[in-house]
Amino acid sequence: VLLKFTPFPQDWSFVYLLIALSAVCLFLSAYMGSFFQRGGILCGLFFSAIFIGLIIVIVSLSFSTFISLDMFSPIYLIPIAAGVIGGIAGTKMNK
Repeated sequence: VLLKFTPFPQDWSFVYLLIALSAVCLFLSAYMGSFFQRGGILCGLFFSAIFIGLIIVIVSLSFSTFISLDMFSPIYLIPIAAGVIGGIAGTKMNK
C-alpha cells in the first residue's frame, strides 16, 4: 500500500522488504531472548532463521513455485544478523 499510494520508488521495494524483515527478526529475537534468558546468539540465530525459512515457504506455496537455491540469497543474512543482535539484547532485558 505504501508503494502504491506514496512517492516511494517501487524499484526499492526489496530494500523496504529487507528493512521490514530485519525489524521483525530483531523484535522477535529480542522477545524470545527475554523469554529464555540465555543463549542470546543461538536464540536469535535460531528464531530468525526459522522466521526467514517460514517466509520463503509461504511465498513458495502462495505462488506455486518450488523452493530453489535462488531463494536463499546471502542478502538474507542481514535479517538474521539483526535477529542475533535482538537475541543478545533480549537476554539482557529484565522481565
